[in-house]
Amino acid sequence: MKNSFIGREKEQAILHNALASNEAEMVAVIGRRRVGKTSLVKIAYAEQLDFEVTGVQNAPLSEQLQSFAFRINTTFYNGKAKLRPRNWLDAFQMLILARALSQKWKGLSRQELLDISRLPNGGNTTLAIEELISSGFVTPYYPFGKTKKEILYRLTDEYSLFYLHFIENHKQQGKNIWQDISQTQLFKSWSGFAFESLCFKHLDQIKKALGISGIYAEASSLIFRGNDTEQGMQIDMLIDRKDQIINLFKIKFYNETWQLDKADAVDLREKMAAFRRISKTKKHVFMTIIATYGIRPNAHSLGLVDRVIDLDTLFDVV
Repeated sequence: MKNSFIGREKEQAILHNALASNEAEMVAVIGRRRVGKTSLVKIAYAEQLDFEVTGVQNAPLSEQLQSFAFRINTTFYNGKAKLRPRNWLDAFQMLILARALSQKWKGLSRQELLDISRLPNGGNTTLAIEELISSGFVTPYYPFGKTKKEILYRLTDEYSLFYLHFIENHKQQGKNIWQDISQTQLFKSWSGFAFESLCFKHLDQIKKALGISGIYAEASSLIFRGNDTEQGMQIDMLIDRKDQIINLFKIKFYNETWQLDKADAVDLREKMAAFRRISKTKKHVFMTIIATYGIRPNAHSLGLVDRVIDLDTLFDVV
């Protein structure tokens, strides 16, 4: 669009500077009706506007929500979505999905996601899930030994999880608030999950550290619910390789170098043995540890841990 707007150079400069910023920005354009606020924004952001909506003057909340949802649906879902939002959060279908996924660290199946979000099982929900995946907010993965129909979806955007659990409904204020939060079990669980997600996002670096960059391998995790003969167990990550080896991973977020004790060693050995029984694999099974600052070798780790990967390794150039 050719800029035929006369004047407002200062205001246009503010808008252009906000657009060029490397930070998230919000600009409020305030003025009486019919002075050109909308035109100013459209001229300044002519080629960058992805979505726009205009509020309904003096309309109640329900009408404003319906108008907003209509614009969302016609812009992103070809007008086919049938959302009836109860509040501003519901007006964003993808936020509904993200909120549902935040309730379970290890992810949800499609049916579980639909049950919690109460969204319809149709193409528009599928499109919203795909957009969350393509934008990096959600990661799909296949649990070990499962089929495509049993795929799980995980909310792996670390800040989204942090916001939903620690900021959105946290009313307490004070200079020591974050120190208090950091001591809670929920925060420790989030830290561990965020570190685990980081590992899944850096599989190329992990494969490089294992010396298998040129070998086809599939990464997954395992959650075994248990049965009459086996207790339930969980394996944070495993890499199933075409060279007849499976690496089982213990992912440990720790604020210093980790040192295995006897109980840790017994737990890891039992998981390896249980994995062999449950999977019935004939491949060689190796235990690999990913720890923030690595581990301190001792009598419990020798002969048990095949490889150790630390946080720095996850950011190696590949």
